[in-house]
Amino acid sequence: MKRLLVKKPLEKIFVTDICKEAEIERLTFYYPFRGKYDLMSRIFCQQTMKTDALSIDSAAKAMNGMRQGYIFFRRAFEDNSQSPMWAYMHACFVKRDIWEDKNMVRQRRHTQNKNIDVTAMTTKLVGA
Repeated sequence: MKRLLVKKPLEKIFVTDICKEAEIERLTFYYPFRGKYDLMSRIFCQQTMKTDALSIDSAAKAMNGMRQGYIFFRRAFEDNSQSPMWAYMHACFVKRDIWEDKNMVRQRRHTQNKNIDVTAMTTKLVGA
């Protein structure tokens, strides 16, 4: 996809072009992706999932990666079709935030359960 975007804008790229470039069948493409916008979204999500927004080094590394793929990112966001890239990216970030929130809740519960187990074990050992 990145090589194709260097050659032409996103609205001129079809799934058949992607399949031809990747040397795969259309059915193989549609197994993991709903379409070209889903593929683009996954590429962006992979890039953002690796980025820790609170870390200057991580953010700088992500920005450098985007700079290296400048044409890819520019053309992706220039697209004004019925399914703009920003809509897919919004969905990606919402899913990421929900996943992180659930993970934090799970970790908090795990820590609380450990504390309860330690308290119970200490109470039994001490005999209080």
